[in-house]
Amino acid sequence: MMRSGVVSGRCDHRPGLHGLLLGLCLLLLPAVMPVLAGDDDRLQAARTALEQHDPLEALRHLPLESHRLSPPLVLQSLDIRAQAEAALGRHLDAITTWNRAHALAEDAASRSWARQQLMRWLEGLGTAELRALRSRASSPDTVQWLDEALRLRGIEPPSAARVAVAPARPAVPISAVPLPATVADMGTSVLQRTGVAGRVSPPRRIAVILPLTGRYGSVARGILQGIEAAHEDAGLASSVVLRLHDMGEDAGNVLRHYEEAVREGADLVIGPLSREAVDRLAARPGALPVPVLALNHSEGGGHYPAHFFRFGLNPEDEAVEVAQRAFAQGYRRAVVIVPRTALGERLQVAFRARFEALGGEVRSVQTFPHQATDFGDAIPVGVMGGGQGRGRRDVDMVFISGEPRHARLIVSQLRLHQAGDLPVFATSHVFSGRMDPGVDRDMEGVLVADMPWLLGQTGPRAGLETSLDASLKRWPRMAAFGYDAYRLGMRLGTLQQGGGERLHGLTGTLTVDDQGRVHRTLEWARFVDGSPRVISGWRQ
Repeated sequence: MMRSGVVSGRCDHRPGLHGLLLGLCLLLLPAVMPVLAGDDDRLQAARTALEQHDPLEALRHLPLESHRLSPPLVLQSLDIRAQAEAALGRHLDAITTWNRAHALAEDAASRSWARQQLMRWLEGLGTAELRALRSRASSPDTVQWLDEALRLRGIEPPSAARVAVAPARPAVPISAVPLPATVADMGTSVLQRTGVAGRVSPPRRIAVILPLTGRYGSVARGILQGIEAAHEDAGLASSVVLRLHDMGEDAGNVLRHYEEAVREGADLVIGPLSREAVDRLAARPGALPVPVLALNHSEGGGHYPAHFFRFGLNPEDEAVEVAQRAFAQGYRRAVVIVPRTALGERLQVAFRARFEALGGEVRSVQTFPHQATDFGDAIPVGVMGGGQGRGRRDVDMVFISGEPRHARLIVSQLRLHQAGDLPVFATSHVFSGRMDPGVDRDMEGVLVADMPWLLGQTGPRAGLETSLDASLKRWPRMAAFGYDAYRLGMRLGTLQQGGGERLHGLTGTLTVDDQGRVHRTLEWARFVDGSPRVISGWRQ
């Protein structure tokens, strides 16, 4: 009786049981409410989780019995499942799920839409990754989709006796495949919310505005080499025109160069680089006639005009990701050790804000001068082991940043103070970007968040660093940044549409929110025998 009363949403109020049953009903109702939620509500909750970059939560919300859903809801459910599987790195599962959606679609428009979803996602993968997936695929349908994606890049896939692959179908322009009316209610797209609905074709004239001379020259040239490498790899040199604008280090020059790019017929501007220049361009009066992909974020983080997108390698974002990762692994009491610099202050503030917002506690923040070689004073008593009368340990993790030489010494001295068993999390600043086991042997066990390209992950331009000019070898991250900026610019039309669209880049997994900000998810690695090794499946 009590159970049926709860499931129906009513409580049994028979005399004598009233108090007990009412209390049990109030206790159990919140736990069963998700079961009572309608299919539409569950799908909306799953979509929301995807938009918040939580694919596991999205999968949890999906209806368990999709066979009882109406055909439009089946397509929505399968699409969300495929996007979540892709975000978790389960790429072959994602292809299988999208293929199922394609097979179950009841009309031509729905089949075209399902195909479009899958092909757009495959477009975002690197060629090497497509080939690796094809070598592992066993399903004929999966092989056929991967072969089509390779052929669209002008690559003839290897023959495979075990399957009969149909000839590649011609690519269908995104704008030519309207979303079926039954599926179109999946939510207002980012493209519509930013006021640039309908502009989904890739740009044909790209203006690059960078400070190639002046104090930012070396960094800007590293970015430019990445942009040019991506342009070359795309095989679009004959159809897409790159026009370079050297604005120097004076931020006030950005408006003149932007107007010049507009007059020359550019349909995308990549740049500027400095935060001050980004602020100047964002404050330009009137609507932007040409979309902008700025390579930094504004100082104020305030209002941006439509068509103004921001992509940056923000250190604060790394600190936030460290906080989230550490909290997700169960750590609650942190000590922070960072340089006594403006950057160190920004990192510790960002880490602390996110860690404490999640429910953690920062017990101590220690700073050190840039020239430091002894970090004994930066290691608080609460971190030290209790073996020599130093007191109890009241923290369960350490967050550090600084140059590689700082990190090596900090980790060594943590061991010296009997705190070597504490997990140490770090931003990418502690890793030079080059594998050097002999030098980095003291970093054993350190967990670092960095771009997948530098951690040895397969990327579309695995040999990019070898193509850099000798004078730019110290800026490998900037080259990867430029490479991804070009690829983002070419795909803004699809990435703006939301719905879990993402780009698997050299710098991380990239998504665009409804305010035009590009979000970057890093890879995680642990130093083992002096080299960072990627932690497989860490998102799960």
